[in-house]
Amino acid sequence: MKTVIRAAVAVSAALLVGSAATVAAPTDETSPQATAPAKWAPRKLSFIYQGFTSKYTCDGLRDQMKQILQELGASKDLVVKRYACTRLDGPEQSPGVLATFSVLTSPGTDDRGTAGSKNVPARWDTVTLNSDTPRQSNWGDCELIEQVKKQVLPLFTTRNLTYTSSCFPHDVSLAGAHLSVEVLRPVTAPAAQTAPP
Repeated sequence: MKTVIRAAVAVSAALLVGSAATVAAPTDETSPQATAPAKWAPRKLSFIYQGFTSKYTCDGLRDQMKQILQELGASKDLVVKRYACTRLDGPEQSPGVLATFSVLTSPGTDDRGTAGSKNVPARWDTVTLNSDTPRQSNWGDCELIEQVKKQVLPLFTTRNLTYTSSCFPHDVSLAGAHLSVEVLRPVTAPAAQTAPP
């Protein structure tokens, strides 16, 4: 069984579902749209999913975790591999992943592997993860979100975390889980526009 967590990322001051908003650029350097220098720092993740309500195949968990890590701002050289898998097909009892990637850190706050790395422009973006309730196949996604909060978020540079969950093992929850957090992500250069002929 492969379940999908709905993930949305946007500048927190302009977070809208399915549409774009134009906002005035703030001048406060602590505001979400302000840019600041940051450096890449290497990370390794060993993650074993332990849930009671929802089960994942090894490939399903790998794909899910890759999507979450990308949303949180993992570097483009992100590698996610299956781990602790015993079955060739079908849901695993406790599937896992091994991941290597880099994350952006504020200069001086994390010197693990940042020596000699160049500053890159970064800004605070809001990432939101929601368990996809009330579809039966996704009732247990909140268990994955809870584990991501505990084991994955500490690897990233984050602030302003909010988390709510009404999920219980072996039980159905219509409210599900909601995680919202600001993460330090690279500022992507706008795509070059081709001049009309």
